[in-house]
Amino acid sequence: MNKYKKIFSGLGLLSISTLIGAGVVACAKTKVEKEETPAPGTSDSKDLATIKNEALAEVEKLQGHEKYAELKAIIDKENATIEELNSAKTSAIEELNKYKEEVQTAVEAITDNAKKEELKKEIETANSYNDLKTIKDKIESKPSPEDKPKNDGKDKPNKKPGETDNPNQGKNEDSTGKDNNGKTEPEKGKENEGENPAPGTPQTPPKMTVEQKAELLNKFIDNIEYPDTNAPAKTTLKAKVKEIKNEANKTETEKLMNLTTFETELNKIKKALTKIIKDIEALEYPNPQLKPNVEIHAKAKFKAKLNILIKEEDILKVLPSDWAEKVKKYNEVFIKIGTFIKTYSLKKGFAQTDNSTDKGRTEELLIYNIYETLRANYEKKIKNLKLEMTKSKEFIDKFVKIKQKGHKKNVEWLLVEVTKVLNEFKNAEIEKNKMA
Repeated sequence: MNKYKKIFSGLGLLSISTLIGAGVVACAKTKVEKEETPAPGTSDSKDLATIKNEALAEVEKLQGHEKYAELKAIIDKENATIEELNSAKTSAIEELNKYKEEVQTAVEAITDNAKKEELKKEIETANSYNDLKTIKDKIESKPSPEDKPKNDGKDKPNKKPGETDNPNQGKNEDSTGKDNNGKTEPEKGKENEGENPAPGTPQTPPKMTVEQKAELLNKFIDNIEYPDTNAPAKTTLKAKVKEIKNEANKTETEKLMNLTTFETELNKIKKALTKIIKDIEALEYPNPQLKPNVEIHAKAKFKAKLNILIKEEDILKVLPSDWAEKVKKYNEVFIKIGTFIKTYSLKKGFAQTDNSTDKGRTEELLIYNIYETLRANYEKKIKNLKLEMTKSKEFIDKFVKIKQKGHKKNVEWLLVEVTKVLNEFKNAEIEKNKMA
């Protein structure tokens, strides 16, 4: 019993099987990057705390496994190196995969096809050693006494009439039914079921309760890498856990299965956030000096949109698939016009432009500002050449004003027009030289 007490008391120290305690990414509420200063969280390298939390998450999945204590000791070591942590993480993954293959092999050997398919589905959602052990225990469960074949004497064809299978039967036949060691059957049972099992006897980990599973999922949600550590999405996800836990007309087993299914969704959310945040950080925006709390960098705007999303597909849609390419093309525009006009203020506007379409720094406004600034400077430069009146007007009239809203132009159009403006100015300079 003391051993079981230790096991149950240890439950309070359990961490979630899939805990990914990655370092929190840069807060994307309002703070923006200073010019030439990388935004917080843009480094590709992981710090020691992040690596340790990732390794811990994989090792925790091995709870109940013979390698768990050894690997956990490495994680808990005060001065564990990155190499040691990565090695522990790799070992944990390999051991779990090895045991998963073992369980899959056992399932394939089942002749009952319906049972086989049921267990295969359970393997798909299993995310820890204990999950897999539970499945394997279902396969290896011992038959009840009623299921054992009766001995009709065929196993001993030469047995004489009246002879029993037990050669000692008839000796010491008192009412206690003691065996050769003087133990009664009930006493032998106590050796197997008593408070102090024989050393080396494998112990089945206690089954997790709905309450424990819900608590672990809530801890996992706390560590999901939303840009804002207090993202509203986390509150929504925790409410979903509570809803499943308290669902009426559901058995404990059904609730546990539903929580496990939801755990799979949480892992998808976590992976989607990791991917999209990495893609946002990779955008090649300029980093001019922006006014704190007033001018918000586009990367921060994209990240802020993630804080309320709780579905994988919605998270992945935050950054349009063509946006990185658009950013590159706007950079081409700035390279082309960089020697013709001053671009600092325009780059500040560009750095704040996300895919919003209704207000603020929209792409529509960016195109208008770049084109009209370039066109106005072109007109001024043409006039400064002091060409003949009709010739000057001819050059100027080649480019007309566009509306600030509803112009329906895109970055491809802008690249073409920028090239035309620059080429026409060169032609105007040639005309000027002809006058000399």
